Amino acid sequence: MRRIALGALGVVAGVAVLTACGSSNVPGQATGQAPAVQPKSVTDLAHLVSLQTSTKHTVHIQFDAKSSAGSFTGTGQADLAGAASKMALTMQSPIGELDMVLTGSALYLKAPAALHSAKPWVKVDANGTDEASKAVAALVSQEQQTADPSQALQQIASAGKIDQATPDQVNGQPATRYVITVNTQKLLNSNFISPQMRQLLESAQNVSKLPPSLTYDVWISSDNLPAKMDLTEDLTVRGNAVHVSVDMTYSDWGAPVSITAPPADQVGPLPGH
Repeated sequence: MRRIALGALGVVAGVAVLTACGSSNVPGQATGQAPAVQPKSVTDLAHLVSLQTSTKHTVHIQFDAKSSAGSFTGTGQADLAGAASKMALTMQSPIGELDMVLTGSALYLKAPAALHSAKPWVKVDANGTDEASKAVAALVSQEQQTADPSQALQQIASAGKIDQATPDQVNGQPATRYVITVNTQKLLNSNFISPQMRQLLESAQNVSKLPPSLTYDVWISSDNLPAKMDLTEDLTVRGNAVHVSVDMTYSDWGAPVSITAPPADQVGPLPGH
């Protein structure tokens, strides 16, 4: 049971991080006309976005992630405020419905009954010393660094370049689609990757191999707010080819959100702890 719980936790936390990094592609409400001057670099694009997300830092999320582990679809909301960022997701997964709340250093997971006993929620604290907590610490640390879309773009700026910028639409609203290619090794060596995340990725190299480059398709609305993101990558895990795709759209930038930790009397430890 503990292995099942850890596996579910890893997938959920991974989606959280992808969502955070995908904030660079987060969909927003697109109105008006496309910017008169198109950014030529990822750094310039990050600057344009940061001018908007610094004031409109709440957002609603829709995502669809697929891999050999199955399909994960769901909705959520986030309050992107640096180290104080919070996120809540509800998703359908191969093992049933999963709810996740990330706030402060704590990750709360509500899984099907098979993954918990007396309490419906389990908690993993990033400050803990056990295996799951250490992994979550890396993921939480990285999420806090990259939750803001402009920060996510800054993260890949030193390792990425804009290959294409074309007019497009997201949900019927005008947007610009940017195709960004990121050098994986340069990204892992950058200062934007937290030490905890780098250690986690290095240990993962024993069972998986990252591709030499990643491609992000990022749609930015005419208000310079992230509107959509697609990320696809081909990994090698234990010698087997694994295709991963993540599609995210964000809406209602600046609208109120409600994200709170579950009641203490509904929270128990991770099974096996």
